[in-house]
Amino acid sequence: MGLSSRNFFLEAALCTNILKELSQDEKRQLQLILLHMLKDVVNICNRNKFCYMLVYGSSLGAVRHKGFIPWDDDLDIGILRKDYIPFLKEFKKEFGDKYNVGYPNGISHGGDVFAKIKLKGTRCIEIYNLSAPFYNGIYLDIFPIENMPNNILKHGFYGLFFDIVLYITNSVRFYEYSNVKFKQYMSYSKRSRIFYQMRMVLGFLFSFFSYKKWCYLYDKWVSSLPESSYLGIPTSRRHFLGGRLRKEFFLPTTVGIFEGERVHLPGNCHEYLRNTYGDYMKIPDVSERERHFVVEFDPGEFKFNEPCVEQKSDSIQEVI
Repeated sequence: MGLSSRNFFLEAALCTNILKELSQDEKRQLQLILLHMLKDVVNICNRNKFCYMLVYGSSLGAVRHKGFIPWDDDLDIGILRKDYIPFLKEFKKEFGDKYNVGYPNGISHGGDVFAKIKLKGTRCIEIYNLSAPFYNGIYLDIFPIENMPNNILKHGFYGLFFDIVLYITNSVRFYEYSNVKFKQYMSYSKRSRIFYQMRMVLGFLFSFFSYKKWCYLYDKWVSSLPESSYLGIPTSRRHFLGGRLRKEFFLPTTVGIFEGERVHLPGNCHEYLRNTYGDYMKIPDVSERERHFVVEFDPGEFKFNEPCVEQKSDSIQEVI
């Protein structure tokens, strides 16, 4: 979802009682489950020499907190496009009994324009997926790291096209997976109702392709750009136009510590984080911290009675 969508969702969550925000205990439980899942991903990548790295808030957490940002409850992993599909196939081959592995491939998908690895036997349902036909378990986001045009004008042209396609794709998602609770959720104000109705109309107009097909087309088109000196993650919240960085920001990767585990981070992690977040070592005010809300959360049998690493406060950790 785009930034504007995220703002609407946060406003709606705060103004309605349809969703729940995870308690501190639930959030920590989720973090420990995600860490368990991360270890499986890292194991496959290291064994097969797939180039991966923690990106966005996860790389920020590794540098600033040596693990999860205390109020965060997701994990973002980037994998170079050349290793992206081989990794997913290898991961599914080894862990297919444990995880649901979905990505845009023209046949099936995991519910987004990028790959999601979902832990079977768990539940984590977001409001816009309430009526979706795919499995809603606790998940890791696996972003393909794509080539970006060297020429700034080409980047602007492609970026405008791909960001419009992504907006259309997510609008089709609104329309195709619409449900009563989501409509009620987005009816808390006149502004949100107009936003919702606009997305529904746009989704209807472009519903000649299914959401699954739009995800596949977006992935196919954005992965077709030739090798260049710039990389980015167009499926992230900064989309194509906002995520173009020089290749040396990403490669070669460096090693960092995340919840006691050795992980790969972007090569010039400080410049990567500075470009993405500005003064990234500054702890944001409580009102500015990202918050996530769900319809249902159930860790199933994957419960950790004792934390496997020491929980952190909101204070800044020393950077390696």
